Amino acid sequence: MSKTEQIKQEQKSLQKSRTLNDPLDTVFTEKVSILFAKLFNKLGFHPNVVTVFSMITGVAGGVMLAFHNLALEITGVCLIILSAIFDCADGQVARMSGKGGFYGRCFDGFGDGLVYFAIYVGISVRLMSESIPFTNTPWSFWIWFVSVPVGIYFHAVQARTADYYKQVWMYLSKNSHCEFSTSESVKKQIDTLESHGLKHLICSSYLSYTKSQERMTPNFQKLRQRIDENGGVIPEKVTETWRKNSRFSIGLTNLLVFNFRTYLLFILLFCGVTFWIFPVCVIFLEGIRIFLLVKYERLAKRCLKEGFNEI
Repeated sequence: MSKTEQIKQEQKSLQKSRTLNDPLDTVFTEKVSILFAKLFNKLGFHPNVVTVFSMITGVAGGVMLAFHNLALEITGVCLIILSAIFDCADGQVARMSGKGGFYGRCFDGFGDGLVYFAIYVGISVRLMSESIPFTNTPWSFWIWFVSVPVGIYFHAVQARTADYYKQVWMYLSKNSHCEFSTSESVKKQIDTLESHGLKHLICSSYLSYTKSQERMTPNFQKLRQRIDENGGVIPEKVTETWRKNSRFSIGLTNLLVFNFRTYLLFILLFCGVTFWIFPVCVIFLEGIRIFLLVKYERLAKRCLKEGFNEI
């Protein structure tokens, strides 16, 4: 095998499934993040340290979006993009070094939430001095009555749905990068923690996150339970049926996570119409989320009915 082919094989082993990847991640983010990951791994950085880098750059970028200053806006955008690269690199460092683990997954999710919290705060502060659409009245503090529900509920539940179905796809496809967890397994790992400080709090928030994912997918939980009863063996028919009927809809999950939402925000910001990210989130993205839930719950029911006939 040539050196070029070895490099390609190494990159492939560090990347997630192309079926799940956003095209921008495939052509840009993951290729750049691998370079950082190799550097961080060579310097001996723990994956959690890279997550901290992602948090710091992302929060700083979100704060800079609050200012009506082109230089600060561009700097903020660049920092948020860098944060996304670091967010990708931490997982790659974990796979390179073998230092990944349960707490790393919890901490990574906490970091993602903190970065988006900073972004929502930044654009809300920015909008306070801007006018309500189609009027000359400034938003003032009223913008928080829009941004808080969108950030706390709509954004969070949409990202939660997308993340879950990506993990479900890898779980049922037997993908090596799968980090699918149940609330029972998360609870058991939390019980092994010696500390009851911040680390315990972060892991407990991940448990709540996992429980909420399970509550919104009752049919899939029945399918998962049936797989557990089958000794954890996923019938090939279940895998084939899920993959075959997910080719289009799994791509829609990318609209609910970082790239589409954030880069759309950047476009709206530079066009001077930042507010419209909220209607897009509430109407368009929430519509996609509901479609995915209905689609996959029906698919889970079908797999449960047809997938175990051979057993």
